[in-house]
Amino acid sequence: MLDTSILVGVLTADACAAVTGRHDAAALLRSIDSAHLFLVALDDERTSFRYHRLVRSVLRAELRARDRAREQALRMRAAEWFEATGDARRTAVHYLATHHADRALAVMQDRVVPDFLHVPTMPEPLVLNVADPLMLAETSERLLGLAADLLLLGDMARGCEYLDLLEHAGKIPPESGLGARFAAFQSFRCGVAGQLETAVQKALAARATQDRTQLTDEWNAVVPLVLVRVYSCLGDFPAAEREAAAALAAPGVAESVKLVMVPSARALAWFETGYLAEAADAARAADADSQRLGFGQHFFAVDHLRVLSGLALERPRARRRGAAYRTSALDNRTASAGLRIPGAAGPAQIWAARG
Repeated sequence: MLDTSILVGVLTADACAAVTGRHDAAALLRSIDSAHLFLVALDDERTSFRYHRLVRSVLRAELRARDRAREQALRMRAAEWFEATGDARRTAVHYLATHHADRALAVMQDRVVPDFLHVPTMPEPLVLNVADPLMLAETSERLLGLAADLLLLGDMARGCEYLDLLEHAGKIPPESGLGARFAAFQSFRCGVAGQLETAVQKALAARATQDRTQLTDEWNAVVPLVLVRVYSCLGDFPAAEREAAAALAAPGVAESVKLVMVPSARALAWFETGYLAEAADAARAADADSQRLGFGQHFFAVDHLRVLSGLALERPRARRRGAAYRTSALDNRTASAGLRIPGAAGPAQIWAARG
């Protein structure tokens, strides 16, 4: 148990075997689970677990006190195993814990946006006290990946700080794939800050570079994600609808974008323009799909939950309370994790309207 306490988030038989070197890891997990000791099952099949948080903290402290070198060796084993399985986030967490910041960010640099689009759970923030941003500025791809990760998780202060470092370093060629990614996240930053016209300019510049360089990766989704919301903020709903249609027509579009993000943004735009029936249909469909895909607590769900909250003002008190509570919870989780829409019904407005 001491050895496996270093694993972040999920305990599986394979992960435990990789870290400890024991071939009976599956049997040990089953015995601990059967004895109702310290584990929380994460799936119905009872193949994935996590330690109770307090127990994990105690075990990790004990491991560190007994043998710090062993803790580091176990972390390195975990990092290498997660890297082999393609789990970029946990790989980065363990490399950072072993003070291999460069390896951690090398793994993450291309996975930040794809993981945001495909993984419904919000990951834990990375522990970055071992990463020197000034040194990372020498490797622009890694620093941009880190900045994008921070921005998408809502850490605007550090995310913007790292974007500024990249801009001042001046090492990203504008007419490159990396330049398109950089411009897209500058647009994201401006949209969050309320600099809407600048956000549009930078997003369109990013798209033009994507077109010229024939980029087809999932980082391209950042541009319509920004523009749908910015155009809605500006009251240009035809432009917002064009961006929604363009996002849906993109090759290989993620299910979360197709079924949750775009319908949610459309629902909010229709709600803002008074097309309440269309807004209700789109919001309910997006809500059902977000729950089915596991994205009910993701940033993408905020727009349709705001629409449902606004529509709930005309419904009985009990039903209003449920929608308002869900929106309030997500607002707290995603504060600054994306573009806010001026005029959308927020939780304070909803409760005030209820009297």
